[in-house]
Amino acid sequence: MSAPTLTPLQEKKIIQDIILQSDKALSTKDVWYLICAKWWRRWKEYVNYDNLKHNQQTSNRPPPIDNSVLLQYGTEDPTKLRPKLLEQNDYSLLPPKVW
Repeated sequence: MSAPTLTPLQEKKIIQDIILQSDKALSTKDVWYLICAKWWRRWKEYVNYDNLKHNQQTSNRPPPIDNSVLLQYGTEDPTKLRPKLLEQNDYSLLPPKVW
């Protein structure tokens, strides 16, 4: 059985609620996940996250998440991040429930 398909508005509401709750309880010991900022911006456009279009869908669903642009290749550690990454430019941080 496949998962139910959510509308962009439903996705937006779920993610906003999780982020709001996570921000309220933020501590230095929390774990947050990096996501490619370009993908995150595309998803936010898709769900009209910032209410730029009065709850109208503004774009198509983004492709699957691809964080490979954040990784440094050619090292022994396949999870090593590229140097000099900038938050909001290269990556965004998401709480585990969103990820």
